[in-house]
Amino acid sequence: MSSPADALKAHDDRARRAQKNIEKFKRLVAHNALVLKLEKARAAKLRNKVVADGERARAVRWALNAVGTVEHPPSSNKGPRITAWQELCGYPGAGEPWCQCFAANSFYFGSHNTIDPADIGGYTVSVVDRAKAHEVMGGRKGWDTISLDKAQKGDWIYFDFDGGGIEHVGVYLSHDASTVTCCEGNTSKGNGSQSNGGGVFVKTRSRSVVAAVVAVPFKD
Repeated sequence: MSSPADALKAHDDRARRAQKNIEKFKRLVAHNALVLKLEKARAAKLRNKVVADGERARAVRWALNAVGTVEHPPSSNKGPRITAWQELCGYPGAGEPWCQCFAANSFYFGSHNTIDPADIGGYTVSVVDRAKAHEVMGGRKGWDTISLDKAQKGDWIYFDFDGGGIEHVGVYLSHDASTVTCCEGNTSKGNGSQSNGGGVFVKTRSRSVVAAVVAVPFKD
């Protein structure tokens, strides 16, 4: 049987551990808030460089304006804005992986709501297959798959990270000889899941993981 002194010491030890955990959590929250602030600032600089008008430019600005949006609660595939994007793509109640929904919503808002995101859906493989077949999607003709070197801002870049097939999509911003930069939904800022990471971020990736490029039929 422990003495009163032992019991008091055990209580104090638990209190110290609890306080350390609280302080650690506060540091994590502060760090995450700083990361989101920096990411939003970076996206704002990119957005301000898109000075053209028309559907394509509006789509890119819309996507960049969404940078920093994250799931609530974390790892839920839900959140006020995210759920709305999913529902526009035909997923009532949401809770589904949403990178394709994010891309489709960029087209929807860029076009001033003149396309139907539900007819595009949220399944990456299906969108690429339908674009290859030049099907009408979202009420628009003109879908196609192209090389990365022919991509224009606002087109959709599809990624295969592990060799298992298409698993992610982003809104194209730029590329160089070795990398491609996109604004992506449902990815991670750091080393977490890149295809189901819970946030909107600008990502620069190796061209080696690009699996397909879909030319989006903007009207401008």
